Amino acid sequence: MNNLPGTPDATGYPASGTCPINSDGSIGTPYQPADGNNIPPCGLTYLHATTGGSPYPLKVTLTWKISWTGSGGASGNLPDGTFGRTTPMTVQEIQTVVR
Repeated sequence: MNNLPGTPDATGYPASGTCPINSDGSIGTPYQPADGNNIPPCGLTYLHATTGGSPYPLKVTLTWKISWTGSGGASGNLPDGTFGRTTPMTVQEIQTVVR
């Protein structure tokens, strides 16, 4: 459960997806060489570098389940909150490992 952005009075958790939200607010698991061919949560594989100055559009969406508890003991659930963003992703180089 995490405090929702903009308010310390509500907490939420991701309702769907596989990307962990870490205690420092970062998302996902960094790749480690020991992971080998295993794809980490939130892992992406690009098969081609972007060319001609046209980056790939990367769209990320997160749905939050939100509940609240008032100081008088009342509580409830709010409608799911879905937030998303598309950002340009430039892939400069693709490498191949032959084993």
